[in-house]
Amino acid sequence: MVSPSLRSLVASAYLIASIALSTAAPIHNEDACGILGATDAAVITYDLVAACYNAIPFDANIASDTLESVVKIFNDYYVFRDSALTPDLKMPFTSAPVDIVKELTAIKSKNAYIFDQPLILYAPVIDGQQSIRVLYDRLGRKYSDCEATTIEGVPALLYLQKFADSLDISKDAGARLNDAIGSQVYSSSAKVFGFIPGEFSRRVALPEKPIVSYELQSPSKNGTPSKRELYSPVKKRGTYDVESATIPPKRTSDLPNAKLLGAGKATVFYQLQNPSSVGIVVVHTLDFDPHSPDDVEEKELECIAHYLSEFNRLKVSKIILDFQNNRGGLVNFASTIVQLFFPNNGPLDKILPQDMRVDKSIQTLSEHVFGKHKLYDASRFVDFAIQKKYENHELFLNPVTITRNDRSTLFTKHTGLSTEDLQNKSFTKETKDFPWTNNAANIRILSDGRCGSSCALSSYYLHNLYNVLTYSTGGIQGKELSIFSFAGGSVTDLNYLIETYNTGKVSTTLMSLRYKGVLGFPYLEVYAKGSDVPLEYDYSKYAAGTHLNFDPQNARSRDVMWAQVANDAWKSSKSKPRV
Repeated sequence: MVSPSLRSLVASAYLIASIALSTAAPIHNEDACGILGATDAAVITYDLVAACYNAIPFDANIASDTLESVVKIFNDYYVFRDSALTPDLKMPFTSAPVDIVKELTAIKSKNAYIFDQPLILYAPVIDGQQSIRVLYDRLGRKYSDCEATTIEGVPALLYLQKFADSLDISKDAGARLNDAIGSQVYSSSAKVFGFIPGEFSRRVALPEKPIVSYELQSPSKNGTPSKRELYSPVKKRGTYDVESATIPPKRTSDLPNAKLLGAGKATVFYQLQNPSSVGIVVVHTLDFDPHSPDDVEEKELECIAHYLSEFNRLKVSKIILDFQNNRGGLVNFASTIVQLFFPNNGPLDKILPQDMRVDKSIQTLSEHVFGKHKLYDASRFVDFAIQKKYENHELFLNPVTITRNDRSTLFTKHTGLSTEDLQNKSFTKETKDFPWTNNAANIRILSDGRCGSSCALSSYYLHNLYNVLTYSTGGIQGKELSIFSFAGGSVTDLNYLIETYNTGKVSTTLMSLRYKGVLGFPYLEVYAKGSDVPLEYDYSKYAAGTHLNFDPQNARSRDVMWAQVANDAWKSSKSKPRV
């Protein structure tokens, strides 16, 4: 994620005396941003950043143009405009209805900086009780596993849950909590797992105040919790990317119970040492660098097939697919990666029913971009009636009316975005006789609820079409936790939509944003087979079969978590959920 406007900065928090903070005077200056830009990174303060934000003048023309385009996008193209009004969603969803067009007028964008705290928190269950504790202290003050009894004077777990409910990653409160706290991600550059802070400890919006007040209780002491106040002076930084995970220092071995066999661009392969019959496929993304060669997806599939062959050679018979914190990517890859485990019997096996919003502008556009591989190009979609791709833009000419939450809107009839069929690929012939191929009993899915977009589709195929059992880790003790999130469909953005209109030489009133930023939105929605509820809102498809709690070991060492799943899945006579 690139931080837009001004310069990209990151805050690095330090423990200081609260008396020094209470005497800091507010900064008032007509050129507050000029002062900020000229200030050495080592002495930039929260007040300097806040003063610059508050000094930026309001331009009514820019605001009007921007809001007009944003409202039009969400009013005319956003497929979930009406579904988002659904009240009383069932578990595991806990989100309130949202009228996106109404709420747009309240937008306030303050995200030119990043504000970091040194404490990375997590929510383990210890002795049957969930609490908020320190997963990792980046300043090395030996706070690891200290319990945060309160944050800002509020019980810490309650405070974090309330904060997490402001996040938009999922309708599931447990997945939102996982996004708020710290977690491990695979770093492709370092080739190890490292910690990322979570949305609570790393902010892209200006925090409410420069201090976060904790009460920390050492696990080795029974005395009164000690109060700590953390302050975040800002430091210069380039761009923030998930790859820049903070790797714990002085680790003698990355994963003692797992042997690294190799990695592709989107996948990593391990063999557990105990039990050695279990292979791990970490699928950390379904996306690729936009500058990658055209055949990058096929090369990745060949890589996966190669390491599956290596698993087979090493007498591996069971597979865990680790989808934790996979934010998705290519829709085609969502299907093709599953085909390596469950080959297609026909070309439409893994194409789910889909539809899109339709209006006169889209109908005109669809005629002029047919065959040009752009948005609303019907040649990319399958006509289910004849089980072949459309040969003209008829898909958009005969819309149907769908009424949701008392709003009626025109949509295409059900179609499907065409995906590649691997039946004739040589590398699929190599994998067809492995112990896990077409055998759900020998595969498990491991998630944390944040497997999203195309990753969600892969999980859906595996679990709902092929009966692969599922585990989700973290979340809220005693509550169901989703396998995946934001499973809605295909996402585009305003700039690409305008580019599509330009390609078709069709006029539009849409305007690019007048500032650096991306306005993304889903333009296509997906349905589970046999359902008339968009998968984004089909709560019955989300919950994992087994909920695995975080503990001090599995939250720090992914191999511990893999072994827990393997032992539960294949050594017990009956798998029992641990909630």
